Amino acid sequence: MRNSANLKMNNNHSLNKFSENSLYLEKFYSTLNLFKQKISEKHYKALTNDKIRLAKGEKDINQTIQALCELSVCAYFSEQNGKFEYEPKRRGKKNPELSFCYENYSYNIEVKCPDYSIQEKKAKESYLQLKTTARFPWYPTEGREILKSLQDLFKNLGKVVEESKTDDKLFDYLKSASEKFQNFNLDNDINILIICCEDEDDLNEFYNNLFCSTGFFTPFSYREPKYFENVDLVFLTNLRGLHNINYLHLTDLGWNFGKVFKVFFKNPSCKKYNGIGLENLMKLMPNYNHQFIPFRSKRDNTEVTNEIFKLKAFILEEIVEKGNRIIPNYGLRRYIA
Repeated sequence: MRNSANLKMNNNHSLNKFSENSLYLEKFYSTLNLFKQKISEKHYKALTNDKIRLAKGEKDINQTIQALCELSVCAYFSEQNGKFEYEPKRRGKKNPELSFCYENYSYNIEVKCPDYSIQEKKAKESYLQLKTTARFPWYPTEGREILKSLQDLFKNLGKVVEESKTDDKLFDYLKSASEKFQNFNLDNDINILIICCEDEDDLNEFYNNLFCSTGFFTPFSYREPKYFENVDLVFLTNLRGLHNINYLHLTDLGWNFGKVFKVFFKNPSCKKYNGIGLENLMKLMPNYNHQFIPFRSKRDNTEVTNEIFKLKAFILEEIVEKGNRIIPNYGLRRYIA
């Protein structure tokens, strides 16, 4: 289905870079046309004019990628067998992206997509960037010493800088989502934060932010759990990489949220037990938990390298090496500097 709605697109919009034969662009139009039938005219105009900014032209490509990820998730749930509500309202001004009622449970979903514009800028200005895969207790001392040594070593070649940690981003996402879920706290509510990652390294880093050292889902979280107590589950997906319109080789995979890579983790601070609700969710959002959880358990946790690269190792051994194409361009750190 092409642009049957005759949507006007600004000549400078990033989506205009795709050829008319692009599977990605064709699926974008068909998804948008189908989703239009599920939401109000007001919401549709806000989506196309203010979020994706088709006619106006985008202000920030990262905001466009965020909007495309949101559209992918919302459109998927709007086609499922249940009651779909876009930008639901209960009380207060804040609300998640969607609510989906199925088998007496309400799945309330917030979608977040990292903005890497600062990292891109640093990559262009610096010779080398130093980063860690998680927040480690030793880093403030040993890490700073390593940074200074590298700065001295490469001072004649260019700047050596420290890349910002993504755990600060994740905390912001958790806190923001928790605030939006504040009025979605009935026993049958299951509040879900979906993080749209770029690639296997990005997925692994966000996983570490939850479970390594002072990760948010550990007993040693460097932030108090009260700040994200309304978030029941966190899903990690590679959806951002599938909608990164900086690249013209995108396929239509990003428009089928049911088939993208997903793993999820329950907030240990969550007091609700939703066994049946979680079973239903496994059907609604097919994921790799059944494979990843045993994989994680069988690894030797005494080896730090195994622990901090656990999700990446799973993706390599259980997905990429078995020929599954849901993680395209594995091994090419093409966007995050």
